[in-house]
Amino acid sequence: MPHRLVSPRTASYQELDVMVHVLDGADILIHRFEGTITHWSIGCENMYGWTREEAVGEKVYELLATRFPEPVDEIRNQLKQRGSWQGEIVHRHKSGHEIHTASRCVLVNLPDGDLAIIQTNSDVSALKQAQDAVKSREAHLSSILDTVPDAMVVIDHKGTVLSFSKAAEKLFGMPSEQICGRNVSTLMPNPYRDAHDGYIDHYLETGEKRIIGYGRVVTGQRADGTQFPMELHVGEATADGQRIFTGFVRDLTGRFKIEEDLRQAQKMEAVGQLTGGLAHDFNNLLTVISGNLEMIEDKLPPGKLRDILREAQDAAADGAKLTGQLLAFGRRQPLNPKHADLGQLVTGFSDLLGRTLGEDIKLTTTIAGSDLNVVVDSSQLQNAILNIALNARDAMPKGGSLTTEISRVHLDADYAKMYPEVRSGNFVLISMTDTGIGMTEEVRKHAIEPFFTTKEVGSGTGTRAEHGLWLRQAVRRPPSNL
Repeated sequence: MPHRLVSPRTASYQELDVMVHVLDGADILIHRFEGTITHWSIGCENMYGWTREEAVGEKVYELLATRFPEPVDEIRNQLKQRGSWQGEIVHRHKSGHEIHTASRCVLVNLPDGDLAIIQTNSDVSALKQAQDAVKSREAHLSSILDTVPDAMVVIDHKGTVLSFSKAAEKLFGMPSEQICGRNVSTLMPNPYRDAHDGYIDHYLETGEKRIIGYGRVVTGQRADGTQFPMELHVGEATADGQRIFTGFVRDLTGRFKIEEDLRQAQKMEAVGQLTGGLAHDFNNLLTVISGNLEMIEDKLPPGKLRDILREAQDAAADGAKLTGQLLAFGRRQPLNPKHADLGQLVTGFSDLLGRTLGEDIKLTTTIAGSDLNVVVDSSQLQNAILNIALNARDAMPKGGSLTTEISRVHLDADYAKMYPEVRSGNFVLISMTDTGIGMTEEVRKHAIEPFFTTKEVGSGTGTRAEHGLWLRQAVRRPPSNL
Protein backbone atom coordinates (compact mmCIF):
# COMPACT_ATOMS: atom_id res chain seq x y z
CA MET A 1 0.00 0.00 0.00
CA PRO A 2 1.54 3.42 -0.97
CA HIS A 3 2.16 5.94 1.80
CA ARG A 4 -0.22 8.87 2.01
CA LEU A 5 1.55 12.05 0.96
CA VAL A 6 2.05 14.48 3.84
CA SER A 7 2.08 18.20 3.12
CA PRO A 8 4.89 19.79 5.18
CA ARG A 9 3.96 22.79 7.34
CA THR A 10 5.28 26.21 6.45
CA ALA A 11 7.84 27.76 8.80
CA SER A 12 8.98 31.38 8.56
CA TYR A 13 12.61 32.36 8.83
CA GLN A 14 11.83 34.04 12.15
CA GLU A 15 10.37 30.81 13.55
CA LEU A 16 13.43 28.87 12.49
CA ASP A 17 15.71 31.48 14.07
CA VAL A 18 13.75 31.39 17.32
CA MET A 19 13.80 27.57 17.40
CA VAL A 20 17.57 27.40 16.95
CA HIS A 21 18.05 30.18 19.50
CA VAL A 22 15.89 28.44 22.10
CA LEU A 23 17.47 25.05 21.43
CA ASP A 24 20.94 26.45 20.81
CA GLY A 25 22.57 23.93 23.16
CA ALA A 26 21.01 21.02 21.29
CA ASP A 27 22.61 19.34 18.29
CA ILE A 28 20.27 20.91 15.74
CA LEU A 29 20.93 22.18 12.23
CA ILE A 30 18.72 23.39 9.36
CA HIS A 31 19.55 23.06 5.70
CA ARG A 32 17.73 23.47 2.44
CA PHE A 33 16.46 20.42 0.64
CA GLU A 34 19.48 20.36 -1.70
CA GLY A 35 21.78 20.50 1.37
CA THR A 36 22.89 24.13 1.97
CA ILE A 37 23.20 24.81 5.71
CA THR A 38 21.19 27.80 6.96
CA HIS A 39 21.26 27.32 10.75
CA TRP A 40 24.00 25.75 12.93
CA SER A 41 23.58 25.52 16.70
CA ILE A 42 26.21 25.73 19.41
CA GLY A 43 25.48 22.06 20.08
CA CYS A 44 26.59 21.32 16.50
CA GLU A 45 29.75 23.38 17.02
CA ASN A 46 30.59 21.30 20.08
CA MET A 47 29.67 18.04 18.38
CA TYR A 48 31.39 18.52 15.00
CA GLY A 49 34.09 21.13 15.67
CA TRP A 50 33.06 23.63 12.98
CA THR A 51 31.90 27.08 14.06
CA ARG A 52 28.63 28.57 12.86
CA GLU A 53 30.48 30.87 10.48
CA GLU A 54 32.38 27.90 8.99
CA ALA A 55 29.32 25.73 8.57
CA VAL A 56 26.54 28.06 7.32
CA GLY A 57 26.44 28.12 3.53
CA GLU A 58 28.25 24.79 3.15
CA LYS A 59 26.70 21.63 1.76
CA VAL A 60 25.87 19.55 4.82
CA TYR A 61 26.58 16.18 3.18
CA GLU A 62 29.97 17.33 1.96
CA LEU A 63 30.97 19.14 5.17
CA LEU A 64 30.14 16.16 7.38
CA ALA A 65 31.01 13.48 4.74
CA THR A 66 27.72 11.81 5.59
CA ARG A 67 27.31 8.05 5.12
CA PHE A 68 23.68 6.96 4.97
CA PRO A 69 22.28 3.48 5.61
CA GLU A 70 20.42 3.75 2.27
CA PRO A 71 20.67 5.86 -0.92
CA VAL A 72 20.09 9.60 -0.45
CA ASP A 73 17.43 9.70 -3.16
CA GLU A 74 15.34 7.12 -1.27
CA ILE A 75 15.65 9.17 1.93
CA ARG A 76 14.50 12.30 0.11
CA ASN A 77 11.52 10.43 -1.34
CA GLN A 78 10.54 9.30 2.15
CA LEU A 79 10.80 12.90 3.40
CA LYS A 80 8.48 14.10 0.64
CA GLN A 81 6.01 11.25 1.21
CA ARG A 82 6.00 11.10 5.01
CA GLY A 83 7.40 14.46 6.00
CA SER A 84 10.09 12.87 8.21
CA TRP A 85 12.90 10.32 8.33
CA GLN A 86 15.04 8.85 11.07
CA GLY A 87 17.93 6.46 11.21
CA GLU A 88 21.57 6.00 12.12
CA ILE A 89 24.18 7.76 9.97
CA VAL A 90 27.91 8.37 10.16
CA HIS A 91 29.36 11.93 10.20
CA ARG A 92 32.91 13.22 10.12
CA HIS A 93 34.30 15.51 12.81
CA LYS A 94 36.45 18.46 11.79
CA SER A 95 39.48 16.58 13.17
CA GLY A 96 38.67 13.65 10.87
CA HIS A 97 37.32 10.99 13.24
CA GLU A 98 33.92 9.41 12.67
CA ILE A 99 30.82 10.16 14.71
CA HIS A 100 27.98 7.66 14.78
CA THR A 101 24.78 9.68 14.91
CA ALA A 102 21.14 8.91 15.59
CA SER A 103 19.43 11.43 13.30
CA ARG A 104 15.85 12.65 12.85
CA CYS A 105 14.86 14.86 9.90
CA VAL A 106 11.60 16.85 9.47
CA LEU A 107 10.62 18.52 6.21
CA VAL A 108 9.15 22.09 6.25
CA ASN A 109 8.16 24.68 3.66
CA LEU A 110 9.94 28.02 3.54
CA PRO A 111 8.06 31.27 2.75
CA ASP A 112 9.81 31.49 -0.62
CA GLY A 113 8.34 28.10 -1.59
CA ASP A 114 11.60 26.21 -1.11
CA LEU A 115 11.91 23.15 1.13
CA ALA A 116 14.09 22.90 4.23
CA ILE A 117 15.06 20.09 6.56
CA ILE A 118 15.25 20.46 10.34
CA GLN A 119 17.74 17.85 11.55
CA THR A 120 18.43 16.84 15.15
CA ASN A 121 21.42 14.61 15.84
CA SER A 122 22.58 12.62 18.86
CA ASP A 123 26.09 11.26 19.20
CA VAL A 124 25.78 7.49 19.78
CA SER A 125 29.44 6.67 19.14
CA ALA A 126 29.99 5.46 22.71
CA LEU A 127 26.87 3.29 22.53
CA LYS A 128 27.98 1.98 19.15
CA GLN A 129 31.39 1.07 20.54
CA ALA A 130 29.76 -0.67 23.49
CA GLN A 131 27.49 -2.61 21.13
CA ASP A 132 30.44 -3.57 18.94
CA ALA A 133 32.37 -4.66 22.03
CA VAL A 134 29.44 -6.82 23.14
CA LYS A 135 29.14 -8.34 19.67
CA SER A 136 32.86 -8.98 19.62
CA ARG A 137 32.73 -10.71 23.00
CA GLU A 138 29.71 -12.71 21.90
CA ALA A 139 31.51 -13.75 18.71
CA HIS A 140 34.60 -14.66 20.72
CA LEU A 141 32.56 -16.68 23.19
CA SER A 142 30.68 -18.32 20.34
CA SER A 143 33.92 -19.28 18.61
CA ILE A 144 35.21 -20.78 21.87
CA LEU A 145 32.03 -22.76 22.42
CA ASP A 146 32.09 -23.94 18.81
CA THR A 147 35.61 -25.30 19.19
CA VAL A 148 35.42 -26.74 22.73
CA PRO A 149 35.53 -30.54 22.30
CA ASP A 150 33.04 -31.16 25.11
CA ALA A 151 29.38 -30.64 24.25
CA MET A 152 27.65 -27.81 26.14
CA VAL A 153 23.92 -27.56 26.87
CA VAL A 154 22.33 -24.62 28.74
CA ILE A 155 18.85 -24.99 30.24
CA ASP A 156 16.58 -22.86 32.43
CA HIS A 157 14.92 -23.81 35.71
CA LYS A 158 12.12 -25.54 33.78
CA GLY A 159 14.52 -27.75 31.83
CA THR A 160 14.06 -25.87 28.56
CA VAL A 161 17.16 -25.85 26.35
CA LEU A 162 18.46 -22.30 25.83
CA SER A 163 21.77 -23.01 24.11
CA PHE A 164 23.23 -25.98 22.25
CA SER A 165 26.88 -25.89 21.16
CA LYS A 166 28.31 -27.20 17.89
CA ALA A 167 29.91 -30.11 19.71
CA ALA A 168 26.52 -30.95 21.21
CA GLU A 169 24.96 -30.87 17.74
CA LYS A 170 27.57 -33.36 16.52
CA LEU A 171 27.33 -35.57 19.61
CA PHE A 172 23.53 -35.85 19.70
CA GLY A 173 23.04 -35.69 15.93
CA MET A 174 20.62 -32.78 15.84
CA PRO A 175 20.87 -29.04 15.05
CA SER A 176 20.39 -26.47 17.79
CA GLU A 177 17.22 -25.21 16.08
CA GLN A 178 15.65 -28.62 16.63
CA ILE A 179 16.34 -28.84 20.37
CA CYS A 180 16.35 -25.22 21.62
CA GLY A 181 12.98 -24.44 23.21
CA ARG A 182 12.34 -28.09 24.00
CA ASN A 183 12.87 -29.95 27.25
CA VAL A 184 16.39 -31.29 27.76
CA SER A 185 14.92 -34.67 28.69
CA THR A 186 14.61 -35.22 24.93
CA LEU A 187 18.32 -36.07 25.04
CA MET A 188 17.78 -38.89 27.56
CA PRO A 189 16.30 -42.37 27.36
CA ASN A 190 13.70 -43.56 29.82
CA PRO A 191 13.44 -43.86 32.80
CA TYR A 192 15.64 -40.72 33.09
CA ARG A 193 13.48 -38.77 30.62
CA ASP A 194 10.30 -39.03 32.66
CA ALA A 195 12.11 -38.36 35.95
CA HIS A 196 14.29 -35.41 34.89
CA ASP A 197 11.87 -32.57 35.69
CA GLY A 198 11.42 -34.08 39.14
CA TYR A 199 15.20 -33.88 39.69
CA ILE A 200 15.16 -30.13 38.98
CA ASP A 201 12.10 -29.52 41.16
CA HIS A 202 13.69 -31.45 44.01
CA TYR A 203 16.84 -29.32 43.83
CA LEU A 204 14.93 -26.02 43.62
CA GLU A 205 12.80 -26.99 46.63
CA THR A 206 15.45 -28.53 48.87
CA GLY A 207 18.78 -27.21 47.57
CA GLU A 208 20.15 -30.76 47.76
CA LYS A 209 22.83 -31.24 45.12
CA ARG A 210 22.89 -34.65 43.55
CA ILE A 211 24.66 -33.84 40.30
CA ILE A 212 25.37 -30.06 40.30
CA GLY A 213 29.02 -29.54 40.97
CA TYR A 214 29.75 -33.25 40.62
CA GLY A 215 30.64 -35.37 37.63
CA ARG A 216 28.43 -38.33 36.91
CA VAL A 217 28.29 -41.04 34.25
CA VAL A 218 24.82 -41.18 32.70
CA THR A 219 23.22 -42.39 29.48
CA GLY A 220 22.44 -40.08 26.57
CA GLN A 221 20.25 -40.62 23.54
CA ARG A 222 20.96 -39.37 20.04
CA ALA A 223 18.41 -38.16 17.53
CA ASP A 224 18.42 -41.59 15.84
CA GLY A 225 17.53 -43.29 19.11
CA THR A 226 20.94 -44.85 19.81
CA GLN A 227 22.17 -44.63 23.39
CA PHE A 228 25.69 -43.97 24.59
CA PRO A 229 27.53 -43.51 27.92
CA MET A 230 28.50 -39.93 28.74
CA GLU A 231 30.13 -38.01 31.55
CA LEU A 232 28.01 -35.05 32.70
CA HIS A 233 29.14 -32.02 34.71
CA VAL A 234 26.53 -29.39 35.64
CA GLY A 235 27.11 -25.85 36.85
CA GLU A 236 24.60 -23.25 38.08
CA ALA A 237 24.40 -19.48 37.46
CA THR A 238 21.88 -16.64 37.59
CA ALA A 239 21.07 -14.48 34.57
CA ASP A 240 18.47 -11.67 34.65
CA GLY A 241 17.23 -13.01 37.96
CA GLN A 242 16.63 -16.47 36.52
CA ARG A 243 18.54 -19.64 37.34
CA ILE A 244 20.27 -21.35 34.45
CA PHE A 245 22.15 -24.65 34.43
CA THR A 246 25.06 -25.42 32.12
CA GLY A 247 25.89 -29.02 31.39
CA PHE A 248 29.18 -30.16 29.87
CA VAL A 249 28.92 -33.56 28.21
CA ARG A 250 31.74 -35.89 27.20
CA ASP A 251 31.17 -39.02 25.14
CA LEU A 252 32.63 -42.04 26.96
CA THR A 253 32.08 -44.55 24.18
CA GLY A 254 35.73 -44.48 23.12
CA ARG A 255 37.03 -44.68 26.68
CA PHE A 256 34.75 -47.58 27.51
CA LYS A 257 35.94 -49.34 24.35
CA ILE A 258 39.59 -48.84 25.38
CA GLU A 259 38.86 -50.16 28.86
CA GLU A 260 37.08 -53.17 27.40
CA ASP A 261 40.03 -53.79 25.04
CA LEU A 262 42.38 -53.56 28.02
CA ARG A 263 40.34 -56.09 29.98
CA GLN A 264 40.30 -58.34 26.93
CA ALA A 265 44.08 -57.97 26.56
CA GLN A 266 44.56 -58.90 30.22
CA LYS A 267 42.28 -61.88 29.72
CA MET A 268 44.25 -62.95 26.67
CA GLU A 269 47.48 -62.56 28.62
CA ALA A 270 46.17 -64.90 31.32
CA VAL A 271 44.87 -67.34 28.73
CA GLY A 272 48.22 -67.24 26.97
CA GLN A 273 50.09 -68.14 30.13
CA LEU A 274 47.66 -70.98 30.88
CA THR A 275 47.81 -72.21 27.27
CA GLY A 276 51.60 -72.22 27.28
CA GLY A 277 51.72 -74.34 30.44
CA LEU A 278 49.11 -76.84 29.21
CA ALA A 279 50.72 -77.13 25.79
CA HIS A 280 54.10 -77.81 27.34
CA ASP A 281 52.74 -80.65 29.48
CA PHE A 282 50.66 -82.03 26.60
CA ASN A 283 53.69 -81.96 24.34
CA ASN A 284 55.54 -84.16 26.84
CA LEU A 285 52.68 -86.68 26.71
CA LEU A 286 52.75 -86.68 22.91
CA THR A 287 56.49 -87.35 23.03
CA VAL A 288 55.89 -90.45 25.16
CA ILE A 289 53.07 -91.61 22.85
CA SER A 290 55.13 -91.07 19.73
CA GLY A 291 58.14 -92.86 21.20
CA ASN A 292 56.08 -95.89 22.22
CA LEU A 293 54.50 -96.05 18.77
CA GLU A 294 57.94 -96.14 17.19
CA MET A 295 58.99 -98.97 19.51
CA ILE A 296 55.86 -100.96 18.62
CA GLU A 297 56.38 -100.31 14.89
CA ASP A 298 59.83 -101.89 15.05
CA LYS A 299 58.32 -105.12 16.41
CA LEU A 300 55.38 -105.38 13.99
CA PRO A 301 55.66 -107.25 10.70
CA PRO A 302 54.52 -105.49 7.53
CA GLY A 303 50.75 -105.54 7.14
CA LYS A 304 47.47 -103.86 8.08
CA LEU A 305 48.39 -103.32 11.73
CA ARG A 306 51.60 -101.57 10.74
CA ASP A 307 49.65 -99.23 8.40
CA ILE A 308 47.20 -98.38 11.20
CA LEU A 309 50.13 -97.69 13.50
CA ARG A 310 51.62 -95.27 10.98
CA GLU A 311 48.30 -93.41 10.82
CA ALA A 312 48.45 -93.12 14.61
CA GLN A 313 52.01 -91.80 14.34
CA ASP A 314 50.89 -89.22 11.74
CA ALA A 315 48.05 -88.12 14.03
CA ALA A 316 50.52 -87.77 16.91
CA ALA A 317 52.77 -85.67 14.65
CA ASP A 318 49.83 -83.44 13.75
CA GLY A 319 49.02 -83.13 17.43
CA ALA A 320 52.60 -82.08 18.08
CA LYS A 321 52.27 -79.37 15.42
CA LEU A 322 49.10 -78.04 17.03
CA THR A 323 50.78 -78.14 20.42
CA GLY A 324 53.64 -76.13 18.98
CA GLN A 325 51.12 -73.54 17.77
CA LEU A 326 49.64 -73.34 21.24
CA LEU A 327 53.11 -72.81 22.62
CA ALA A 328 53.69 -70.09 20.06
CA PHE A 329 50.48 -68.39 21.20
CA GLY A 330 51.31 -68.73 24.88
CA ARG A 331 54.88 -67.50 24.45
CA ARG A 332 53.99 -64.89 21.79
CA GLN A 333 56.34 -66.40 19.27
CA PRO A 334 56.38 -64.60 15.90
CA LEU A 335 54.86 -66.13 12.77
CA ASN A 336 57.10 -68.11 10.46
CA PRO A 337 55.73 -67.39 6.96
CA LYS A 338 57.20 -69.32 4.05
CA HIS A 339 56.44 -69.82 0.36
CA ALA A 340 53.92 -72.60 -0.16
CA ASP A 341 51.36 -73.82 -2.69
CA LEU A 342 48.08 -73.19 -0.91
CA GLY A 343 46.18 -75.76 -2.94
CA GLN A 344 48.57 -78.56 -2.03
CA LEU A 345 48.74 -77.39 1.59
CA VAL A 346 44.97 -77.50 2.11
CA THR A 347 44.49 -80.68 0.10
CA GLY A 348 47.17 -82.49 2.11
CA PHE A 349 45.50 -81.38 5.31
CA SER A 350 42.13 -82.84 4.24
CA ASP A 351 43.06 -86.37 5.42
CA LEU A 352 43.51 -85.14 8.99
CA LEU A 353 40.24 -83.21 8.76
CA GLY A 354 38.44 -86.32 7.54
CA ARG A 355 39.65 -88.44 10.44
CA THR A 356 38.88 -85.65 12.92
CA LEU A 357 35.36 -84.81 11.72
CA GLY A 358 34.12 -88.35 11.17
CA GLU A 359 32.16 -90.08 8.41
CA ASP A 360 28.98 -88.01 8.88
CA ILE A 361 30.66 -84.88 7.51
CA LYS A 362 31.25 -84.76 3.75
CA LEU A 363 34.39 -82.78 2.86
CA THR A 364 34.73 -81.02 -0.49
CA THR A 365 37.69 -78.93 -1.63
CA THR A 366 37.44 -76.76 -4.75
CA ILE A 367 40.53 -75.09 -6.20
CA ALA A 368 40.05 -72.39 -8.84
CA GLY A 369 43.13 -72.03 -11.04
CA SER A 370 46.71 -73.06 -10.45
CA ASP A 371 49.97 -71.55 -9.27
CA LEU A 372 48.46 -70.53 -5.93
CA ASN A 373 51.80 -69.74 -4.35
CA VAL A 374 51.52 -67.69 -1.16
CA VAL A 375 53.56 -66.54 1.81
CA VAL A 376 51.99 -68.12 4.89
CA ASP A 377 52.72 -69.77 8.22
CA SER A 378 51.47 -73.26 7.34
CA SER A 379 51.01 -74.43 10.91
CA GLN A 380 48.98 -71.39 11.91
CA LEU A 381 46.78 -71.66 8.81
CA GLN A 382 46.14 -75.36 9.40
CA ASN A 383 45.23 -74.61 13.00
CA ALA A 384 42.71 -72.00 11.89
CA ILE A 385 41.16 -74.38 9.34
CA LEU A 386 40.96 -77.19 11.90
CA ASN A 387 39.31 -74.91 14.46
CA ILE A 388 36.68 -73.80 11.96
CA ALA A 389 36.09 -77.37 10.83
CA LEU A 390 35.48 -78.56 14.38
CA ASN A 391 32.94 -75.80 14.94
CA ALA A 392 31.28 -76.66 11.64
CA ARG A 393 30.98 -80.29 12.80
CA ASP A 394 29.32 -79.17 16.04
CA ALA A 395 26.87 -77.08 13.99
CA MET A 396 25.83 -80.21 12.06
CA PRO A 397 25.07 -82.82 14.76
CA LYS A 398 23.12 -84.95 12.25
CA GLY A 399 25.77 -84.70 9.59
CA GLY A 400 26.23 -82.40 6.64
CA SER A 401 28.84 -81.06 4.28
CA LEU A 402 31.81 -78.73 4.65
CA THR A 403 33.09 -77.06 1.50
CA THR A 404 36.46 -75.34 1.16
CA GLU A 405 37.02 -73.10 -1.87
CA ILE A 406 40.38 -71.62 -2.85
CA SER A 407 40.58 -68.85 -5.44
CA ARG A 408 42.46 -65.70 -6.34
CA VAL A 409 41.09 -62.30 -5.33
CA HIS A 410 42.16 -58.67 -5.60
CA LEU A 411 41.38 -56.35 -2.69
CA ASP A 412 41.19 -52.73 -3.82
CA ALA A 413 41.74 -49.50 -1.91
CA ASP A 414 38.04 -49.15 -1.07
CA TYR A 415 38.06 -52.54 0.66
CA ALA A 416 41.18 -51.54 2.60
CA LYS A 417 39.41 -48.39 3.78
CA MET A 418 36.56 -50.45 5.22
CA TYR A 419 38.99 -52.81 6.96
CA PRO A 420 42.11 -50.84 8.02
CA GLU A 421 43.91 -54.01 9.11
CA VAL A 422 43.85 -55.27 5.50
CA ARG A 423 46.16 -53.99 2.79
CA SER A 424 45.10 -53.72 -0.83
CA GLY A 425 46.70 -56.10 -3.33
CA ASN A 426 46.49 -59.63 -4.75
CA PHE A 427 45.57 -62.46 -2.42
CA VAL A 428 44.45 -66.08 -2.41
CA LEU A 429 41.06 -66.48 -0.75
CA ILE A 430 40.04 -69.46 1.39
CA SER A 431 36.27 -69.73 1.86
CA MET A 432 34.75 -72.38 4.15
CA THR A 433 31.01 -72.97 4.28
CA ASP A 434 28.96 -75.56 6.13
CA THR A 435 25.33 -76.64 6.06
CA GLY A 436 24.66 -75.86 9.72
CA ILE A 437 21.57 -74.13 11.02
CA GLY A 438 23.17 -70.66 10.97
CA MET A 439 23.79 -68.04 13.64
CA THR A 440 21.32 -65.76 15.36
CA GLU A 441 21.85 -62.00 15.10
CA GLU A 442 23.13 -61.83 18.68
CA VAL A 443 25.64 -64.64 18.11
CA ARG A 444 26.78 -63.02 14.85
CA LYS A 445 27.72 -59.85 16.76
CA HIS A 446 30.23 -61.82 18.86
CA ALA A 447 31.29 -64.47 16.34
CA ILE A 448 34.82 -63.15 15.83
CA GLU A 449 35.58 -62.44 19.49
CA PRO A 450 38.40 -64.64 20.84
CA PHE A 451 37.12 -67.64 22.81
CA PHE A 452 33.47 -66.70 22.37
CA THR A 453 31.30 -69.82 22.39
CA THR A 454 27.67 -70.90 22.62
CA LYS A 455 28.63 -74.34 23.90
CA GLU A 456 27.75 -75.44 27.38
CA VAL A 457 30.32 -74.96 30.11
CA GLY A 458 33.00 -77.65 29.81
CA SER A 459 32.32 -78.32 26.12
CA GLY A 460 35.20 -76.25 24.77
CA THR A 461 35.65 -72.81 23.29
CA GLY A 462 35.99 -71.36 19.85
CA THR A 463 34.98 -68.52 17.61
CA ARG A 464 31.68 -70.34 16.93
CA ALA A 465 30.10 -73.44 18.32
CA GLU A 466 26.49 -74.35 17.68
CA HIS A 467 25.03 -72.35 14.83
CA GLY A 468 27.06 -72.87 11.66
CA LEU A 469 29.86 -70.78 10.23
CA TRP A 470 31.07 -69.09 7.07
CA LEU A 471 34.77 -68.23 7.02
CA ARG A 472 36.70 -66.14 4.51
CA GLN A 473 40.44 -65.84 5.00
CA ALA A 474 42.70 -64.11 2.48
CA VAL A 475 46.40 -64.98 2.23
CA ARG A 476 48.81 -62.62 0.45
CA ARG A 477 50.53 -63.90 -2.66
CA PRO A 478 54.30 -63.26 -3.04
CA PRO A 479 55.26 -60.30 -5.26
CA SER A 480 56.91 -62.55 -7.85
CA ASN A 481 53.53 -64.12 -8.67
CA LEU A 482 51.38 -60.96 -8.75
